[in-house]
Amino acid sequence: MRMWLLAIVGALFLAACPPAEGEDGGKSDAGAKDTAAGQDLVGRDLTRPDTAGQDAGTGIDTNRPACTADDSYEPNNTESEAKPITVPGTISDLKACDEYDWFSFSVPAGSGASVSITFTHADADLDLRLYTAGPPSEVVDTSAGTGNSEEVEYEYAAAETPMLVRVLNYDLTEGGWSAYTMTVEFVAGGICNDDSSEENDTPETATAIASFPKSGTICTTDLDYYKFAAPATLSGARLIVNRGATALTLELTVEGTTTPIGVQTEDNDNGRSTITFDSTEATNYILKIALPGGAGVVDYVIDFKGPPPPNDLCAGAIALQANQSVSGSTAHATNDYQFVSGTISCTGYGTSGPDVAYQVTIPAGQYLSAWLYAPTDMSMYLVDDCATLCCWGGIDEGYSGDTEVLVYNNAVGSAQNLYLIVDSFSSSGGADFGLGVAVAAAPSPDAGVEDSGTGPAQCIPNELP
Repeated sequence: MRMWLLAIVGALFLAACPPAEGEDGGKSDAGAKDTAAGQDLVGRDLTRPDTAGQDAGTGIDTNRPACTADDSYEPNNTESEAKPITVPGTISDLKACDEYDWFSFSVPAGSGASVSITFTHADADLDLRLYTAGPPSEVVDTSAGTGNSEEVEYEYAAAETPMLVRVLNYDLTEGGWSAYTMTVEFVAGGICNDDSSEENDTPETATAIASFPKSGTICTTDLDYYKFAAPATLSGARLIVNRGATALTLELTVEGTTTPIGVQTEDNDNGRSTITFDSTEATNYILKIALPGGAGVVDYVIDFKGPPPPNDLCAGAIALQANQSVSGSTAHATNDYQFVSGTISCTGYGTSGPDVAYQVTIPAGQYLSAWLYAPTDMSMYLVDDCATLCCWGGIDEGYSGDTEVLVYNNAVGSAQNLYLIVDSFSSSGGADFGLGVAVAAAPSPDAGVEDSGTGPAQCIPNELP
């Protein structure tokens, strides 16, 4: 059975497909530090010889007395023990004697926040991480350098926002500890780390988009202009700006004209603004992006797509038969289903790219085996509800051009109607793919590792917006 499906579905991709330009070809730990030859993950010199009274590599003074008296904010070694701090301001006489120090504060509405620490790196390597408070807490920014200071930022709080700060003593196991000072500052109107496209505040200075998707940041009273040539003639082309929870004002014109074209719609559930228009290949267009109200900081991603496929959403999911192979595409699909993070996910990795939906029925006690072929890094997972993303099984073990294989056993005692979502690891991961499924009393030979159970492994709120 497996070979039959492989032959049929694999015929869609007889020619090898290299990773698309801009595709990273795999997954990485976003928190990992840059390394160089002879350095570990935090940049320590692994080739450094032992010196008297120093630890090899770290350079920590091994003759230095241990930390015997911690600061007055202890115990604050866990998230649940985070101690409130008075902000804005500077706190002195702090000590990193444990692995973690946790603190809490709130950012006022209409402001951004920066948190910095200064310390002596020769005593210990301290790292800094900023979260929005949960549940669940979510990482906002991480600073993990190798100097005597670290700084993290929260760009903009539309409403008063509770925050958490975590200080990590990376050298605890080597006996390292350090006194440190923490400073928290608020910036009215937000912290604007503007993008590399500036200055593009007028139609005449519009940034040319050579390829989509295109990332940007808009701040306070700023305007952003972009110029692009339509890659195809399409009725119902879509210019999509993924922008999170803050709506943006878009205006599209043909270059050299002032009359807006197209119709703008807002999808606040999925955090995007869209202009739908009839595009003409090679015609130059000007896109204007504005921030309503003129206050705040918004990161966004611009994408050009044709009309969405019929199964772009679960509402239009395509039903699959018990043994069937199909060809599909996420090239013009949108990112409708996204897990909170790679660690809170149905697959073990993020799903921030375009996705499409299928539906499959699995009789009680039977197995679903599914194979996915794509030139980009795609994944697939089974959910019973596309709003809460209740996960019954998922797979994302391969990279660009690899085959993903999912096996699931229905052990609930009755037939299951589940959505099979084909998703992408990155926003540039849209591509044609081949999909094959088999439903039988036993898994297909050598199909892969089995997911089974009487209930979903976890139910995760859709992260969009």
